[in-house]
Amino acid sequence: MRKRFWNRTAFVLAVCCSTLGVSGADGNPEKDASPFIVSSYIRASFYEIDRVSSESMNACTDLIFMACSPYPDGRLCFEIPDNQASFSGGAVYLKDAAGRTGVVSFDGTGVMNGGYDLLNTATAGVSQFSFGTWIYVDEWRCGGELFRKSAGIHNVSLTLGREAGGLRFSVDGSSADFAGTGLSEGGWHYVALSYNAKGSSPSFLYVDGKVHGFPENGGLKGKPVPFMQEEMFLGGGLKGKLDNTFFNSAALSASEVARLQRSDTLRYDSWRMSKTLSYWKYDKPDNPGEDSRTWAHVLRDIRSEVTSRKTMLRLGITSGAWKSMCESPEARKVFASALKDLIEKYSFDGVDLDFEWPANTEEGFRGYNETVRVVREEIGDAPVFSVSLHPISYKLSEEAVAALDFISIQAYGPRPVRFPYAQYVKDLQEVLEYGLPAKKLVAGVPFFGVESNGKLDTESYYAFVMQNLVKDSAQERAVCRGKEFLFDGQDAIRKKTRYALGLGLRGMMSWDLATDMPVTDRRSLLRAMNEEIEIGRQHSKK
Repeated sequence: MRKRFWNRTAFVLAVCCSTLGVSGADGNPEKDASPFIVSSYIRASFYEIDRVSSESMNACTDLIFMACSPYPDGRLCFEIPDNQASFSGGAVYLKDAAGRTGVVSFDGTGVMNGGYDLLNTATAGVSQFSFGTWIYVDEWRCGGELFRKSAGIHNVSLTLGREAGGLRFSVDGSSADFAGTGLSEGGWHYVALSYNAKGSSPSFLYVDGKVHGFPENGGLKGKPVPFMQEEMFLGGGLKGKLDNTFFNSAALSASEVARLQRSDTLRYDSWRMSKTLSYWKYDKPDNPGEDSRTWAHVLRDIRSEVTSRKTMLRLGITSGAWKSMCESPEARKVFASALKDLIEKYSFDGVDLDFEWPANTEEGFRGYNETVRVVREEIGDAPVFSVSLHPISYKLSEEAVAALDFISIQAYGPRPVRFPYAQYVKDLQEVLEYGLPAKKLVAGVPFFGVESNGKLDTESYYAFVMQNLVKDSAQERAVCRGKEFLFDGQDAIRKKTRYALGLGLRGMMSWDLATDMPVTDRRSLLRAMNEEIEIGRQHSKK
């Protein structure tokens, strides 16, 4: 569970219980079949560093946890994988070994299968990562693997070298060899690798507190880990033991690695440590391969803070190889089946697809429309199913619209032309004129700013406020990091909310909770939105 910094207030209780228009006068949600939706998104890393308050989550009626993306074959690639490890051959759990408790031992014939989604995204490999583990070498064997992943001609690995104290890191035939690291037989050593093909920070091997720089002649400079939709294996050919093993998608610094060695415990409440992909402690005799760092753990923590019975919690699917998936009948079926399984296993209230963006033509939406149909058919009528589209890409078929509970329109960015109120009005009118029904349309507004010159740089409203750059509720420009940004201030959010209410739309959506101030703060954009909704609700009663 993350640390908490936000305080509950009577305002939030009032918003959650009576101001969102999500229930009848007696508080019975069943009496309002079509509540006005207040939807927003949660990203795992921002949640874990405490940028998403529980009050803000409970002040929404629809929360979308952005967790994964589709592979080309329809399987799901999770930002924080659930890599429950399995063991085969001579790989066994030991209660203790040479002073450490809960370890896994390899006799040279066994292997640990660490699962998919490590060192790749849904469409590409990675240019940086970190790996760390405690290791005890029983017998030095050249080629003994700390880890290995391969697919055809592609591979990445960290292995023991020919001589004691030697290690080799390889990517697709290019290698960095390290000699005299101090790693030896007969004792526990801490080994970590930090790799950065971008060169923005140095790559290094770390052994027991000593940093070893990468040799210049290894051919690895600028060489990313290639895309491999395959499993990660650890311990192959190794005669020794491992303990407290992790992968991280950031290139950690030497000081960060040193802290991990000293603490022997991973925490995820800093930005770079929130990028931890997997962490095997090997502490449970009945399940030594348990991955104690998964997206499901983050979901559990989010769910513990979403206490309002009026707030839906749904799974968000974004980006990845959605185009390839949508065009393949086989992949569409795999994708839909995976969504059904996740909804049922984790009790999600539904799912949202954020695929940006199909070509705004009948042909461009063909595969997308078919994906919507197949997903609805697979998950059934009960789960809430929505998609998030954009003013430049919204031409769903009538059949797809009928299959959806609602459609959010990202009436903002990424270019500054979409921020002004007049453009917002124009965009909503165009999608309504096309035929998307008002009763299924949710208007999206930004809780962030974009660079006014159109260079696509963004900054959060939160940053503007925290740097004391927002002087009043009418302000819509700020100079931050030496750049001018356009954004929606509280007055703009109120005006856009009023317009959506006047059109009889289904609701409002924002991107996202982490970029706003907590709703308990008087400067919060979500607070302004909810106050405007309550004004509209009270007016409708008269």
